[in-house]
Amino acid sequence: MLVLSEDYIILSDGVLKVEEKTFRFDSAQGLKRFPAEDVRSINFYSGGEVTTGALKLASEKGIPVNFFGYYGNYLGTYWPGEKLLSGDLTVEQVKLYLDGRRRLEASLLLMKGVLENMKSFLGKYGNDLSWAQIDENVETVEELMLEEGRVRKRYYEEFDRIVPEEFSITERTRRPPLNMGNALISFGNSRLYAEIVTESHYTSLNPTISFYHSPSERRFSLPLDISEVFKVPYVDRFFVKMVKQEIIKPTTQFFSEEGGGILLSDYGKKIFLKEWEKWMNFEHFHQRLKRVVSHREMIRLELYKFIKHVYCIEKYSPYVMGRE
Repeated sequence: MLVLSEDYIILSDGVLKVEEKTFRFDSAQGLKRFPAEDVRSINFYSGGEVTTGALKLASEKGIPVNFFGYYGNYLGTYWPGEKLLSGDLTVEQVKLYLDGRRRLEASLLLMKGVLENMKSFLGKYGNDLSWAQIDENVETVEELMLEEGRVRKRYYEEFDRIVPEEFSITERTRRPPLNMGNALISFGNSRLYAEIVTESHYTSLNPTISFYHSPSERRFSLPLDISEVFKVPYVDRFFVKMVKQEIIKPTTQFFSEEGGGILLSDYGKKIFLKEWEKWMNFEHFHQRLKRVVSHREMIRLELYKFIKHVYCIEKYSPYVMGRE
């Protein structure tokens, strides 16, 4: 089990229990105890089991429990009691989604932010950016998604010019990832999504009501929307840092062939997650707030910005790296 600040990462099979108001994880490697007061989230990257007592304690303490699948993909979250949800805000979120004009407006603002992050990131490497634009005259969100797909395909072509050949994306593949580049992107995106799910618990937003993606029965769709903003500045920049500094290498120590694809090995996951925690805790000066904030705190600030948009207080302006 990895203890990353207040996030607990379980990578081995075992059982999460409760012992005197303290979490206890029993595995073949032994047992570990950790007080609930120290926990921000619990994340299962294994076939581990959770007792009802552990879920009850997680509910009492407001701790989300995230589950990831065989490929490192996000499966779902045990969501604590909805103590912070606002009925009024939920109604306003539903109104925004049902209003085609407002939904498209919010989605266009989102994609403009995504494009700005692409240009900011690739521009540092001298890449051609003439393609980095979308047709703003689309009439539906579905048409906008087609525009996004076209742009992302070209983005990954430019991205491949930055990374070592062994880590090229070539073509985006997910379940399973078919090369090491896709394995890193997929694992990073799932970790980012879990971060946003966890942060959304500390706001009054209803995570099941989105605006860009359609609401889904299988996952929280609003964090899926917000993740679009942070994929380039958080996941892709982290990817490049890890491979260029050779923290993760294209060897069997870090990757393994499984299920017809290429996955991070257990060792690779540990290295990735340890470095990811440092990355999320990285602090920079926020020009508007006039104080230092971490990458992780920026996610919560983004959710608060979206709340202002829902209430028509202030138009949504997505996070763009280097601007805030």
